Amino acid sequence: MSVPSRRRSALAALSLLVALSGCAHEMPPSPRLVLTAAVGAPQGDALRAAVAARAGVPVTVWAPVDARTVGLRLDCHGNACAAAIERLRADRALVADLRLDERQRVPPPPPPGTAR
Repeated sequence: MSVPSRRRSALAALSLLVALSGCAHEMPPSPRLVLTAAVGAPQGDALRAAVAARAGVPVTVWAPVDARTVGLRLDCHGNACAAAIERLRADRALVADLRLDERQRVPPPPPPGTAR
């Protein structure tokens, strides 16, 4: 491989990386949600599987709050995410309530030996 070919290959690879990194910044993450399961809905891993199946997209974050309530994030963006959320809200046998997660986050403590 000649030097000009290597430069072109390196330039093409760099251009691809720049393009891909730009795509990653254009898509905001899906919103954090709080789901309250309907009475009689499955629990635990079975509920997570049922939510993913009904939404039609994977569940990327699953954080139980109590026996019937979980914090979650779906693996979707834009219109696909809005449609997934509407599918979940429409399934009253599975979901009693689905809303944006507006709980306040507690920041982690500072490392030992540092002042605030």
